[in-house]
Amino acid sequence: MEKELKEIVIIYHADCPDGFGAAYAAWKKFGDNASYLPCYMPAPVPDGITDKELYIVDYSYDKNTLEQLIASNHSVVVIDHHLSAKEFVTSFSQNIFDTNHSGAVLTWQYFHPDQPVPSVLLYVEDHDIWNNSLPEHVEFNVALNQVPRTFQDWDTLIENLKDENFLINFIAKGSFMAKFESSIITELADLKERVLFEGQEVWAINYSGRYKSILGNMLAEENFATGGIALGIVYA
Repeated sequence: MEKELKEIVIIYHADCPDGFGAAYAAWKKFGDNASYLPCYMPAPVPDGITDKELYIVDYSYDKNTLEQLIASNHSVVVIDHHLSAKEFVTSFSQNIFDTNHSGAVLTWQYFHPDQPVPSVLLYVEDHDIWNNSLPEHVEFNVALNQVPRTFQDWDTLIENLKDENFLINFIAKGSFMAKFESSIITELADLKERVLFEGQEVWAINYSGRYKSILGNMLAEENFATGGIALGIVYA
């Protein structure tokens, strides 16, 4: 973390394409005039968050923590879509909450209401909220995962994707890598086991890597297809 935080601080969901996309949307507004702090869930508030213009994107704290932040800072705005945070986020009128969009798209719409949402953020949203409706969404997001998560790298990518030939090559790269990843995910899924959870038998797997969301969704779908509840457990 920076030794001295700037007057504007962006807290965002760490190690997450949607969280980084939300931070990117803020960066397009503030650039180097803000500090950007990735945070895992759950985690305490970073040190030094007082007397700031604070934005918490694709992330939230509980109501008591938000009240403390509001009391000790010039302004606090939370932009989130996670259902688990709805009660906390909607407790304050200045916040933005919408489960129909991802954190990245909500943050872009907040800071850039008159500009179209970049295609990268739309694809991030498509995967993050499990719409999976955009063309070649799997290939696109697999390729995106190979792009370094720096603001400049994503900015360059967004500009390059305006070129049709670049987009075709980007999708082709993602297609090749998606086939490889699919075989890995299939092998991981074979490690699943039946467990009893809240009186229900469900599939579970011990795994903490980058495919945990995909595996969880696969296990939930498989459990539901065989007459169980739509729940899969991925634990570490």
